Amino acid sequence: MRYDGCELTGREKAGFWAGLLFCAAAVSVIFYNTLLPVPAAVLLYRPGKRRLEKVLCEKRRRTLRTEFCDFLHSVSASLATGRHMRDAMENARRELSGIYAPQDLIMKELDRMLRKMDRQGAAEPQVILELAERTGIEEIHEFAQAFLICRESGGDLVRAMTETARIIAEKTNIEGEIRRMSSQKRLEGQIITAMPVLVILFLRFSSSEYIAVMYETWAGRVLMSLALAVSAGAFCLIERMTKIEV
Repeated sequence: MRYDGCELTGREKAGFWAGLLFCAAAVSVIFYNTLLPVPAAVLLYRPGKRRLEKVLCEKRRRTLRTEFCDFLHSVSASLATGRHMRDAMENARRELSGIYAPQDLIMKELDRMLRKMDRQGAAEPQVILELAERTGIEEIHEFAQAFLICRESGGDLVRAMTETARIIAEKTNIEGEIRRMSSQKRLEGQIITAMPVLVILFLRFSSSEYIAVMYETWAGRVLMSLALAVSAGAFCLIERMTKIEV
């Protein structure tokens, strides 16, 4: 499993197609009072699919980073009792099985690492470095490097794990606070973006004769296209402004 280029499953692709066609049909009816523009939604499939895959990848990395923090706490506790890293990882697998389901990311990754060590004879630093490279998570990569250095120089591995877990927990808390603060602004922006749509719907239901000219003349269609473009641009701008990297 890779985390830098998520590929949608067949079910996810079907759901994305259904959502894309539904949104295209709704926009076509609201802004043009016809379904003729719906086939143009095909042009939005590739960029929309890439965007969805990027969002899923980011979500997957955040989830694994949080779960990896629990893994470090469990392993560091085992190492503090004098166990070897291989035994500590196996013990962490048993402990985390009471918290996470088999399909959760950390459980899949632990199973993968343990299999590589058992069947291929891979060393602990090797499987952790491989995990860091596949996930692209900075904290896992830093821990893998610290683990390798401690293994070669006899450093305090328990302290390195505890410090990595603390950094991950702090970063997760900071990201959570930022997302909570930005979610309100994002919601306000989305409401403002939706105002043209709400106004059009209101006029269509309350004064259909008044807005009919917007659908029956070329000038009206041009104005509707401009309103649609402005709404889409405002939505993209709001998403960009409220996205804060930590």
